[in-house]
Order: sequence, then C-alpha cells, then structure tokens
Amino acid sequence: MEVNPAVFSDPDLSYARDGGYSGYWKLCQAPDTDYLIYRVKNTSIRRRQRGPLFNLGTILLWYCASGYRRHGNKESQCHGYHRWFPAPPTCRRRSRSPSTRRPQAGTNRNTYLDDGCEIPKLRNIVLQAHYPGKGNFERVKKNIKTFPEKTKIRFVCASPDLYDLKGNRVLTCGKRRRWDGDFPVCEKACGVAPLQLRNNRILNGRRSEPGYWPWMAQIARWFRMPTSSGESDKSLIHYCAGTLVKHSWVVTAAHCLVQSHTTVLLNESMLFVTLGTNELYNFKTATETLPVKRLLIHSRFLEGRNDIGLMELELPVKYTDYVVPLCLPDPTEGFSVPPVRDGQLGVITGWGYTEFDNTSSDFLREGEIEIMNCHKWCLYEEIFCASTDEGEKKNIAICDADSGGPFQMFSDIGGRYRWFLRGISQFSPDGCQGCSGFVDVGYFLDWITENIALPKSTHG
Repeated sequence: MEVNPAVFSDPDLSYARDGGYSGYWKLCQAPDTDYLIYRVKNTSIRRRQRGPLFNLGTILLWYCASGYRRHGNKESQCHGYHRWFPAPPTCRRRSRSPSTRRPQAGTNRNTYLDDGCEIPKLRNIVLQAHYPGKGNFERVKKNIKTFPEKTKIRFVCASPDLYDLKGNRVLTCGKRRRWDGDFPVCEKACGVAPLQLRNNRILNGRRSEPGYWPWMAQIARWFRMPTSSGESDKSLIHYCAGTLVKHSWVVTAAHCLVQSHTTVLLNESMLFVTLGTNELYNFKTATETLPVKRLLIHSRFLEGRNDIGLMELELPVKYTDYVVPLCLPDPTEGFSVPPVRDGQLGVITGWGYTEFDNTSSDFLREGEIEIMNCHKWCLYEEIFCASTDEGEKKNIAICDADSGGPFQMFSDIGGRYRWFLRGISQFSPDGCQGCSGFVDVGYFLDWITENIALPKSTHG
C-alpha cells in the first residue's frame, strides 16, 4: 500500500490488534470511489486518488465530482484500524431523468417532485412525516427519501430500549431544499448492555460473560520488568480499572493516575486503555486499545481523600454491543443522585486479584455486595463501604488491581431501567476480604460533568 508522506510519519511502537508491536493500527485508507474527492484539512490540494494511507487523527474534508451532490458528513477523522469517524459521505447525481424521478411523498404516483428536501440513509432511525395540509404524523416508507416544502419529519430510534436520540427530534423542509437543522443520530444508550439483556443471569462472585459489562475499561501501564539475563524489559501490565462514561472519557481512581504516594501525575504515554473485552491482555478480541491524551485528578486529592480522576482518550470510541458508556446520574434526564443508604445492593466488576497473592484474574469477574458501615473510613462524607456476610459470598470484595472500577447500581432513569455509576473502587482494608471502600460518585458529579464539558484549551 502507498503511504501518503504528507500526513504519515514513522509510527511509535504501540500494541496492535494482533497482539504484536506495530504502528499500522494507527492508519486509515482513503475510500475507493470514482466520485468522492477529499482534501486534508488545512491544505489546499484536492485529491481523488485511490488507496493512500493517512495517519491517526488526520481530518479529511469531503467533496463530490462535478454533477454530483454530497450526502452525509462534511469531514471525517482517522480513528485507526482503517476506520473513519464520522463515516465518509456518498455522492449522488444532481439531476434525474423523467423515468427515474420519484413521486412526491404523500401524493399519487402521477405527481413528481422536482423540488424538495432529501434525507440520507440514517442508521437505526425511523421517520414519521407530517405533510402540508395532512393530519397527524405517519410512518414514512423506506423508499421515500424526498419531501415537499413545509413537511415536518419526526425522528424516532428504531430500538428505543437500546438507543438514545441525540439531536433534533423534528425538522421542517424549508426553501431551497434545505432542512431547518442538522439530522440527529441514534447512539447506544448509556447503562444498557445489549448482550446482558438477551440472557437470564445470576451474579455473585463469578466469571463475567463477554459484553455483559461493556463500559469496563482495562488500564495498562508500562513497567520495567527483570528478565532471566538480569536486564530489565519494558512490559505492559494491567494496573487499574476504569469506567467509560463518554466517547472520550474514562472515570477512575486518582491514585491510579499518580506516582506512588504522591500527587504527581504519571506521563500519559505510560498508560493505555482497552475496551470491549472481558479477557485480560487479549488484544485480539478488544474493540479498542487507545493511548491516553490527558489525565485529570481532583485538586484536593490527598492521602485517600477525594480519590477520583478522569482520563481523556486520544480519540473518541465508537459504541458497539461490546463498548457502551455507563450512565452518570443526570437531573436533566429525570434522574437525581439517590442518597447512599445501608442495605442498597450494587455490583462490582474487575480483573483484580482473586486471592491476596499478586495474581490478577485473566477474565472479568463480578459480584453483588451490600452497602453497609463496615470500617472507620466509611465515615468520610465522600466514601461509602459495602460488604456481604452471607455464606459463600463473604469473600466478595475488591482487591489490588480492581482500583478505579465501578460500583454500579440498577435504577429507573428517565422511565427506563439502566445501570449507573454509583461508586469507584478505592480500597479493601481487610486483606481483600469483607469490607470494600468506594468513592461516592454523587459527591463529585459536578466536578465530573464540568471537566468533561470544558473545551480542551481550558484544562489545566
């Protein structure tokens, strides 16, 4: 393959999908099309060359050849693994012959529409139209994509239990064949695990199935490890866990992001985040393995207090059945933070030690525990504790390498039951048995949402 020298530089060593060290996971290939023209952002040359490779993060602007009109996104960014996001547009002919003109929506077949607004193919969205002079909204047939002026279109997600509509819910066709706003998208709903919904299941200290906790993030760190020859070798080791809450953001514990027993942040290049797999170190099954762009910790983090941090990923991830964000309590969605009370049940998940013997679990494990006051540290206002004393479940607790993972609860959010992030795994004072301590996410909700919403230039 040809590599475009204008935008491609020698790749750094990064863990690739095939488990080896390679930089080619960072590349994207230009679409193979006769009509789509692209231009690298901030350059002046337009190209229609097939197959060149572009580096991770490259932004292409899209145009269509003469006689064609663009349908879809104006620009796309390389996300690695030969994937552009948003997807490149398509090019369609501007004019139609009389034999191929479409009948006007809502009229008989003998009435043709020369002027009207078009809607491109939208994934997972059902259209409902309210035509001028007609009654209520009615479902639009799949073969109708053009609508007369003043038509109102309502957008509904095809699977409302699994998707949330982001953007305009209703658009009106105006003059000059233009809609009065941007088209919405249906994104995977937070806190909903599609693969979990398809199976009846029992919790409590067992190995988790793939895709059952799609917001789980493995946090790996480069360490110098001794070899048989006496020399040290650089190895990528599972270090902590985290929770995906937005396309580019992972919530974790602050002590996972600093040098030991200090408040000094680690270098971002030392950390990698893996999403979409329940198996430790299996990069072949992982949907995403991404470097970290930015680390943030709470300004009052010190000696176990205010132990919360954020990781901004180098690129936003694409949601799938195996990669879904976990909900944060959001009053605007009709869901306020419930108070922590003894007796509430939650689920903990992680790849941490199954015994106190420095051995991590090769597979994600899950367990159900109950909120209770089981340690003196539980009296701090931003910390709550949980444990269980019921027979075989008494050893369900967090342990080393579980730090930063979620304590998740199931609740009604905006009229739908979903999982939401209630706590962050912090400590296990009794040798990984009995009591476990968690950071109360509700206490830091404003801090999380404010930092995620800030523009990049304002981050310290």
